[in-house]
Amino acid sequence: MKYNENNLLTLHRTRGAALIIAMLVVTAMTSIGFFVSRLNIRDTVQMTRLEQSMLAYYDAEAGIEQGLLMFRYDKNVETTPFATDTQGESKIFNIDTLNSYKLKIWYRQKGTISGSLQQDGSIDYNISKLLGNVKITCSDCNVFDPTNPNKNSLEYTTFQNGDLFTSVQKGLLIGGNATSTVTSGTDMILRLHAWGAVKNFKLSSTNDQDALDSGYTYIESVGTNGDTQRKLRISVNHQNGSILPIFDFVLHGQTTIDTPNTP
Repeated sequence: MKYNENNLLTLHRTRGAALIIAMLVVTAMTSIGFFVSRLNIRDTVQMTRLEQSMLAYYDAEAGIEQGLLMFRYDKNVETTPFATDTQGESKIFNIDTLNSYKLKIWYRQKGTISGSLQQDGSIDYNISKLLGNVKITCSDCNVFDPTNPNKNSLEYTTFQNGDLFTSVQKGLLIGGNATSTVTSGTDMILRLHAWGAVKNFKLSSTNDQDALDSGYTYIESVGTNGDTQRKLRISVNHQNGSILPIFDFVLHGQTTIDTPNTP
């Protein structure tokens, strides 16, 4: 078969188009392979982070369990003396080279403490080692009944050095916005008892630097696995011993996370 010049030109053009198509196919296949590999790498990283996050959660749970055990043996346990939500250090516990948790326990709170008591209910507050004295205010102790002078009133008693049979100070709040001030001291406990239901009472210190017993113990644990962290927090009600549901900050990332607002 003989080819003329037109046939040869057509043949060269066909070969050139085939080369371009082959290059396009190779480029497309390479792009698809690169994209698939990127997906596989991303999935692997996500699975690794998820696994680390779960392990960090279990580490944080171990810290919560230790905190509850410490609270069981000491109702006024603190990881740092006079710790609050915003001050005081955490203690670090290493499980192994990759797993650890930071534990912080506090029960004090700056400012005014508010509370309520059911009929015949009572609650103890630790008012030891304060810079000032404690002011008690009852805003709804305003019901007076001549046949029952203790109706809807708030009784306060202080005890020292663990002696709950010998009171140091004692009194009764009756009347709207009734107030009284008790003296703090070493190993001093303030007990409030409601005669009738008291819906609103408040405790405050005469010294603004004091942090008062909040009536709750807060246990916060930050579990770490590798470079991932999870933070858990629970609170224990001093009045009835109930444990509020655990709060999970769902923190995880490549760097250290110390606050719930850290992305």
